[in-house]
Amino acid sequence: MQINTEYITLFSIALSAGILIGYIFTRFRYKTETRLLTEALFQTEKDLKALNEHFLEISNAHAAAKEKILLLEDVRKSMTDSFRAISAGAIQENNRSFLDLAKMTLSEYITAARTDFDSRSKAIGDTVKPVREALDRYDRQVTAMEREREKAYGGLYRQVETLAASQSLLQKETGRLATALRIPHVRGRWGEITLKRTAELSGMQNRCDFIEQPSTMDGNTQKRPDMIVRLPGNRLIIIDAKVPLSAYLDSLEAETESRQEAFLETHAKQVRAHIQNLSKKSYWADFDPTPEFVVLFIPGENFFSAALSKIPELIEEGVQKKVILATPTTLISLLKTIAYSWNRETTAENAKAIGELGRELYDRLFLMTDHLSRLGDDIEKCIGTYNQVAGSFNRRVLASARKFTELGIPAKNGEEKLQIEPVEGMLKKPRKPE
Repeated sequence: MQINTEYITLFSIALSAGILIGYIFTRFRYKTETRLLTEALFQTEKDLKALNEHFLEISNAHAAAKEKILLLEDVRKSMTDSFRAISAGAIQENNRSFLDLAKMTLSEYITAARTDFDSRSKAIGDTVKPVREALDRYDRQVTAMEREREKAYGGLYRQVETLAASQSLLQKETGRLATALRIPHVRGRWGEITLKRTAELSGMQNRCDFIEQPSTMDGNTQKRPDMIVRLPGNRLIIIDAKVPLSAYLDSLEAETESRQEAFLETHAKQVRAHIQNLSKKSYWADFDPTPEFVVLFIPGENFFSAALSKIPELIEEGVQKKVILATPTTLISLLKTIAYSWNRETTAENAKAIGELGRELYDRLFLMTDHLSRLGDDIEKCIGTYNQVAGSFNRRVLASARKFTELGIPAKNGEEKLQIEPVEGMLKKPRKPE
C-alpha cells in the first residue's frame, strides 16, 4: 500500500512538471523563459531521479522488512508451537506431580483419619459403655418395678376393698357415735377426754400443771369447769368443754340442704347462748387468784367453723364477755405457750438455786483455803523441826556410830545407810479466792 502511494506521488509530480513545461513553453516563447524552464525541467528530472532512487531504497527496505516480517511470523509460530508443547508438558508434569502429591497427602490423611476415627470410636465406646450399662440396669429396674407395681396394684386393690369395708364400718360407728353424742353425759365425757388428750399433747402434766373437774359453790348452784390450768406467777385459766353439739349432729343427718342450713343456724345460736352462759357464771369471781378469762373448748374444728360460718362475730362477742373460743389446734398452741412459760420459770428458779449454791460453795472454798493455809504453815514448822532433829541426829548420834566401823565392826547394811536426809523444798500454799 505504501509503494502504490509513492508511485502515485511520482506520477503526479511528473504530470505536474509536464503540464508546467507545456504551459511555460506555450505562454512564454522567449528564450530566457525556455532556459529557465529547461533548468527547471532539469532540476525536476534530477529531483525525479532522486525520488526514484529513494523509491528504490524504500522498495528494497520494504521487501527486506516484509522478509523480516515473514521470518518473524515463522519464528513466532515456531515459538508458539514450542511454548505450547513446553506448557502442555509442564502442565502434564505438574498435574502428574500434583496427583502424586494429592494421592500421598490423601493417603496420609485417610490413615490419620482412620486412626483418629478408631481412637474416637474407642473413646465413644468407652463413654457410651457406662451409659449402656446404666440403661441396662435401668431396664432391669423398670422391669422389676413393673413387677412390683403389679404386685402393689394387687395389694392396693385389696387395700381399697378393705378400706371400703372399713369405710362402711366407720359410717356405722359414726352413726353410733352421733347417737351417743346426743346423750349429754356421754358428750360431756367425750369433751373431757379430748380436752385431757389435748393437754397431754401440749406437754402439760396432770399432777402439776392442770386440774380436772374442780368445782365451786355459788349459793345452791355448783360451778364445775372442766379444767383449771395454773400459770406461772400464781395465775389461772379456766377451761370449759361442755359445748352443745346436738344441732350440728342433726345437720349431718338432714335430708335437704335447707334443713341442714337451719340446723347449722341453730348450732351457731347454741354456741352463742353457751358463751353468754359462761359469762354469767363469772368464774373469775370464785377463784383466787382471779382468772382473767374463760376458755370455751370446742372439741373439733368442724364444730367451730360451722358456728363461725353462720355467726362470724362469735369470736368478738366471746372476747367482750371474757370467753375465748378454742379448738384443739389453738388450745394446743395456748398450752404449749404455757408449758414454755413454766419451763422458763423452772429455768429461772434453777438458775437462782445455782446462784445460791455457787455463793455457798464460794464461802466454803474461802474457809477451806484458810484451813489449808494454816495446815501448810504447820507442815512447814514440822519440816523445820524434822530437819533440826535430823541434823542433830546425823552430827551427834551417827558420828559416834561410824566409829564402830573404824574399830572393825562393819555395818550390816553398809555405811552409806548411816545418814538421814533432810526434807528440802517449800510447800505451795493455796491462794484465797478473790
